[in-house]
Amino acid sequence: MKYLSVILLASCCYTARCILPPYHECGPSTSHSKTGVLKSLDIGCAGLSAHNACKLKRGTDVSITTNFTSNVNTNKVTTVVHGILNGVAEVFLHLLSKDGEEGVRFNGVTEDACISNVNHCNITKGEIIHYTNTLPVDVHYPLLRLTVKWEIRDDQNNNLVCIKIPVEIVN
Repeated sequence: MKYLSVILLASCCYTARCILPPYHECGPSTSHSKTGVLKSLDIGCAGLSAHNACKLKRGTDVSITTNFTSNVNTNKVTTVVHGILNGVAEVFLHLLSKDGEEGVRFNGVTEDACISNVNHCNITKGEIIHYTNTLPVDVHYPLLRLTVKWEIRDDQNNNLVCIKIPVEIVN
């Protein structure tokens, strides 16, 4: 029976072009501890590219919705988004980022998530939080592939959630 399940899964993946989700969670970094657990994630891609990247269509807004459990008490939630350009020297990107973090800081999202992105900001340890946000994809963005690093941080500037999403900006 176990082998039959594997064969059925393989045939479904073959006929439906089974593609894994294009994102992965970031690990803890030297500057940000992990203080939450991702429960679910939905990214409003315009499909997946041949490189298994989320297609972001220029001139549109892309939504991101997640549910996560907080492992800490916090009364502040912020959003920080960076673009990581593969193949570009990290030294050059640090000059552009101005915050000393990986990639180039993207300022097109509302960073104070308490304004409209979470259901409330007096979060207690163990609580499940619903988060939504929108990423505007400007018509002037170059057509390229990059990784978007999306961080949802607590009041100690640690990551409640950190997700890296390979994207391709398309027309």
